[in-house]
Amino acid sequence: VTLILILHSRKERSDKMVLSEDKTTLIQIEPTDPSEKDGIVEIPEGIEIIAKDAGRGNFGIHSVNCPSTLKKICRDAFHDCRFLTEFYLPNPENLQSIEAHAFENCIELKSFPFERAFNLAEIGNWTFCNTGLIKVDFRAHGPCRVGGYAFSNCNSLVRANLGTQL
Repeated sequence: VTLILILHSRKERSDKMVLSEDKTTLIQIEPTDPSEKDGIVEIPEGIEIIAKDAGRGNFGIHSVNCPSTLKKICRDAFHDCRFLTEFYLPNPENLQSIEAHAFENCIELKSFPFERAFNLAEIGNWTFCNTGLIKVDFRAHGPCRVGGYAFSNCNSLVRANLGTQL
């Protein structure tokens, strides 16, 4: 006798993305066609976490508009999103953690709102490696921990101020 179990998925689909049942975690951004001109991802309000690999390698993502509730960006969330140019955070002060490799190889990403990310405690290893960042400015604050090679191969980087807490 073979017993087959079908488990109820704790996921919900919402406009080209998969969310957790409680709608606090973005699990996956559906692959999009890189030739689409807009390539805008609107993450719904209430999302607190962007999960590991959620948008990894999605060449169709050009711009991400995050909710004010975002607290954590997990490992490899946007790794290899080569055409990602804009990552908008309306309340960067709520962001607490950006894990390893989250934006690695996002070669078109020129800016990130570090100067207002007052509660950012961690930037993981290789997080912004090989991006197009022009400046990194934490002003009078800084993350408690910046991982190894977090900003390596940022060949466009002309200014870095890691704040007073490092």
